[in-house]
Amino acid sequence: MELLRGLLSPNDFMPHGYCYLWNARLVWLHVVSDSLIALAYFSIPITLVYFIRKRRDLPFNWMFVCFGVFILACGATHAMEVWTLWHANYWLSGGVKAITALVSVPTAVLLVGLIPRALALPSPEELRHEIAERRFTEEALHRAKMELESRVQERTEELRNTNRILVDQIVHRQESEEKLRRSEERFRLLVESVQDYAIFMLDPSGRVTSWNAGAEKINGYHADEIIGQHFSRFYSREDLDQRSPQKELETVAAKGRFEDEGWRIRKDGSRFWANVVVTALRDERGTLIGFSKITRDLSDRKHAEEELQKLASLIEHSSDFIGMASLEGDAQFVNPAGRALVGLDRDESVGGTKVLDYIFEEDRERFRQQVLPIVLQRGHWEGEVRFRHFQSGAAIPMLQKVFCIAEAGTGQPLTLATISRNITERKRAEEDLRLTQTELEHVSRVMTMGELTASIAHEINQPLAAIVNDANACARMLACQPPDVEEVRQAVADIAQAGTRAAEVIARVRSFLNKKTVTTDRVNINEVIQEVLSLVAGELEKNRISTRLDLLLHLSLVLGDRIQLQQVVLNLV
Repeated sequence: MELLRGLLSPNDFMPHGYCYLWNARLVWLHVVSDSLIALAYFSIPITLVYFIRKRRDLPFNWMFVCFGVFILACGATHAMEVWTLWHANYWLSGGVKAITALVSVPTAVLLVGLIPRALALPSPEELRHEIAERRFTEEALHRAKMELESRVQERTEELRNTNRILVDQIVHRQESEEKLRRSEERFRLLVESVQDYAIFMLDPSGRVTSWNAGAEKINGYHADEIIGQHFSRFYSREDLDQRSPQKELETVAAKGRFEDEGWRIRKDGSRFWANVVVTALRDERGTLIGFSKITRDLSDRKHAEEELQKLASLIEHSSDFIGMASLEGDAQFVNPAGRALVGLDRDESVGGTKVLDYIFEEDRERFRQQVLPIVLQRGHWEGEVRFRHFQSGAAIPMLQKVFCIAEAGTGQPLTLATISRNITERKRAEEDLRLTQTELEHVSRVMTMGELTASIAHEINQPLAAIVNDANACARMLACQPPDVEEVRQAVADIAQAGTRAAEVIARVRSFLNKKTVTTDRVNINEVIQEVLSLVAGELEKNRISTRLDLLLHLSLVLGDRIQLQQVVLNLV
């Protein structure tokens, strides 16, 4: 740092411009001259470097580098001459000149040693002469080569034509073989990658020669386990007793193709229902080279067919009405029991009928306005509906369940279906039960009235005794002279009142014992309670029981059967 500070410090020296007494013309003369010299020196190394990079084959190119450094240092000294006019950095200027000296002296020494070697290089004239001789020799060689090539070309033209024909034939054959190979490779990859079909090859004797992934999946054997084995191992012992696999191959060889469905055996011993197609393979000369066998596992379809058959049998033999219709209401299917129920022949088509044709006329509007919208909205409905007999028009009470059959996944309704049961017998039994209950109620009332006979007799005896007493009083008063007409009139009024009371008691007993169907009417509960208490007044008096009524006034009328309500109150009392 001290050395650098000493080089850059003016050290109390005066700038070089003082030597020129700051004469402007003299100063600018030196500035312009030294600047132009420095620029020229700086441009020369750039040109030399460019020249060396372009002509790397020149001898002694390192000398150009030395000269470039020397000239660059010289340019730096002239640049420092311009700097020291205003800045007294003479130590820095001297350092630059020292570097120039260090570069120039080795360059001069190396240049002296280079001169003998440079003089040994061929002169331009000698180079031109050598180039001319070489060119002459090359032309002679070229002429000889052209003559040789002409002779060779003439000799090989016929071979070239022949080779061209052979090459075309070879290329065509190679292209055909490549296409065939690619086609076979694509077919092989396709066959080997198929998972749903067992595709394999048999030799003429029936032994397996190839085995794809589908065959491994369906039959359970790996390729190394089955290749070379006879295909008869796919048959059960029962099948082998009934059929000969070898004769089947002979039939295929004769007819060219064979298709069959039946049970086959997997490696684990389980059976599966298979569709088998066997095709005979022949070469171009018609010689049998083997068989191709394609097996498809139809176990799921077989199981679905069996389940569908079971379902069809269940529907066929069901005693319920089972039917299907479109969403627009067009009938599509009715099972035999349903046809018999509504009076349709077994073979009569239901295609021209509507859903509403099966509904009793009085229930059609409710079915159209209530049932169908609920089914389409919620997917199902269950309740009682009356069907119509097509022949007699009679109503058939049914417990019906209507539902939509929807598409799997989307839930979109596809069709309407119904399962309905005839409840005529149940309705008849309900009616019989209701009649029995009515009979039991009547018997219960009769038995109750039997128990209350004394009370009823007391209720009737009171007005009868009053009538007798009032009648005797009338006879006595009429015998008097003169008769007391007013008293007689009052006694007669009492007789009429007592008779009315007795008639009311008898009417209440008759109505209570009356055997009739249940009828609902508007009833005053207070009146029902008073009527029952009047019936049991004698029984209450006999057992020394007093009654006190606390009835609410202005009660609303209730809807019910008067006799049944009297029975309830009587049971409570």
